[in-house]
Amino acid sequence: MISGRGSKWGKSLIATSICAYLTKRGFKVFPLNILSITDNDVYRTVEGKNIDRATMIMALASDNTPHISMNPIMMTFNVNDGKYTVKYRGDELDNADFNKIFKDEIDNLNKNYDYCILETCANEYEFGWYEIDLLNIMCAKELNVLKLEVSEFPFGKRGTHFIFSISDNCSSLDFDFGFDFHESFLDASKFVSKNPNLPIDVAVLATPYMSSLIDIAPLSIENDVSIRVIRDKREFSDPDLLIIPGSTNTCKDMVYVRKFGLDNIVREYSKHGLIVGICGGYQLLGKKLIDPDHVESDVGEQEAIGLLNVDTIFEKNAVFNRASGKTIPLGFEIDGCENHFGVSYNKEKYKDFVHISIENEKEISKDEGAYNDSFNVFGTYLHRCFETPYFREYILNRIREKKSLKKNTSKHYDEYLKEQIEKLSNEFDKNIERTILWEKL
Repeated sequence: MISGRGSKWGKSLIATSICAYLTKRGFKVFPLNILSITDNDVYRTVEGKNIDRATMIMALASDNTPHISMNPIMMTFNVNDGKYTVKYRGDELDNADFNKIFKDEIDNLNKNYDYCILETCANEYEFGWYEIDLLNIMCAKELNVLKLEVSEFPFGKRGTHFIFSISDNCSSLDFDFGFDFHESFLDASKFVSKNPNLPIDVAVLATPYMSSLIDIAPLSIENDVSIRVIRDKREFSDPDLLIIPGSTNTCKDMVYVRKFGLDNIVREYSKHGLIVGICGGYQLLGKKLIDPDHVESDVGEQEAIGLLNVDTIFEKNAVFNRASGKTIPLGFEIDGCENHFGVSYNKEKYKDFVHISIENEKEISKDEGAYNDSFNVFGTYLHRCFETPYFREYILNRIREKKSLKKNTSKHYDEYLKEQIEKLSNEFDKNIERTILWEKL
């Protein structure tokens, strides 16, 4: 059990390291984060459920397919009402009986594993919720776990020092890696932009209700791409690629975009630039936003940016899917996940962008997304569409060709993550024998 008195104390880093360490030695390891607290930094599993992204990294480190059983309870912050929503295995709970859920999950643990690596969430010292800390205490008591507390994680210094507390003993461990390693690897939504002098300038339009930057993280692993966030006209300049990311409230974001003249800037840029809209960004690029039941705002209907001939009608029920298929005009494989309110209707015949053939592990056949006549504005509901290499490679090589740069081959984002896990694991291996943790494992 890896615990700590805060959400940024390096628990996930240590948990991932231990998963990889034991897995490389032939043990079957099950990562478990019974309760996570997140602000949309999530991963969609193959069965179409959300888990904390750090849990997904732990699953990769232990050669497991990420699954909802690895993170059954999730609390997510809703920026629209300022409240937390509790979900158990993907279904919303009004009154969560943590005690019963905990016991059920422990009873159902797969007995075929040699180790369970249990990462706790932040406790009451950070959030003031006694029930959360109680859950951590229950884990330690009921399971008689080996409890490892990470009690120091000084950000901002090259080389990271951890102090472990195991029972009544203390030990320390040093990792020699950069701060940016943690930021871009375990916390992808807060990745650090690279050197602004790199040749490809990617701009991300940040709106007040922007859901997350995690969809853009795969672009940060390209060695010639710089990513910046723009919030107003003064920051826009003339990027090589404009990305409009997802939104937790597209209708209110459109009011913001119009108020500050960003819609005019985007329309002008579209005459020569390259634009990708993801989920809410796709909706913003359409013609109309229609909200008859006032799901997102008091405005029943409003004009959107208008670069795609698409109308979006907002509905009370949200769509949650893990999906894969092919880009229709290009024939490239693409996968990702849908997480949105609203249905978008493409009024242009033969201008659908993606044909989805697999949804939540089931075969289906449906088209989604759109592109314009000039083939330089694309919209899709698929979050994480840049993780598969083909679409990312196509977009960036169009830019490279235009700027007379050498074309590159992109790698799958999972491949990059596994490389980072290997680096982390190697560093952990070099240091663990100097700690009491090695004797306990």
